[in-house]
Amino acid sequence: MSELDFISHIKNAGTSLEAGLVGIGDDAAVIPANLRGFAVTTDMIIEGRHFDLSIHSLEQIGRKAMAVNLSDLAAMGASPRYALVSLAIPERLGADRVKNLWAGIQKMADEFNVIIIGGDTNSWSQGLVINICLLGEPPEGGCVLRGGARPGDGIFVTGPLGGTYESGHHLMFEPKVRLASQILRTARPTSMIDLSDGLATDLGHLCAASGVGANLTRQAIPVSPRVDLNLPAERRLGRALTDGEDFELLLTLSPESIPRVEASTPIIKIGTVSSEPGIRVDGVHLVMKGFEHRFGLSHQLPDLVIGKQR
Repeated sequence: MSELDFISHIKNAGTSLEAGLVGIGDDAAVIPANLRGFAVTTDMIIEGRHFDLSIHSLEQIGRKAMAVNLSDLAAMGASPRYALVSLAIPERLGADRVKNLWAGIQKMADEFNVIIIGGDTNSWSQGLVINICLLGEPPEGGCVLRGGARPGDGIFVTGPLGGTYESGHHLMFEPKVRLASQILRTARPTSMIDLSDGLATDLGHLCAASGVGANLTRQAIPVSPRVDLNLPAERRLGRALTDGEDFELLLTLSPESIPRVEASTPIIKIGTVSSEPGIRVDGVHLVMKGFEHRFGLSHQLPDLVIGKQR
């Protein structure tokens, strides 16, 4: 299948364009003006790092490539609208397998009313690489940022944490776009982030952006049943704190808004924002992180280290 044949397949697979929008087929897409502007995110997934073609189906991989970007927009409170998809396709993949990949991308786009307006395709001799740029409409009042948490705010997550890789959750998770919209209809979070690198790391990002700390309650942290039930309790907690790609939302709410949101949405309070820097679990400093990417090295840090800061 040639590149032109594949582009034709993509155009035929997509939804019809709305008035004033120029999509696939020209040198650039044209998006009608939006008075609120757009929230823009991009994410890349790479064979051998984020998925394994000997284990994972191409449709699952395509689905994940779109879903991780949808999760980013959910964390901003934005409504997904348009996508640009770029593919580096291994020469070893046949036409039918490439179409399966696209089916996963397109199905996830259709589920969240995303119009794919362009991108790029190339073939090469190395592994599959997918990059998607997603644009969304901010909510009324603008996007929810990481930097608005205040001391006294409640800290919440939208679901159980840990065990994502062995269960396949990292491929088949549901982006929390609709739940974020539901929360925003009830009250505006003071800050929000999606849990892609693990609770410990992502809460650290939120605290750093807001200039605050966090006090967590050990028993309140929802350890997923995906985590091996035979592990000691401390290790299961460690998995909930450090496993990446849960893709739940982590958010903070002002004290006055908490009752309204708790009454209308399935969120779980795990702690309180503090004026004292650092993250503490039952008063003990958390001195660990989840997944980190480094130039020349990516690694998963140890399961759990809770102890006094030096």
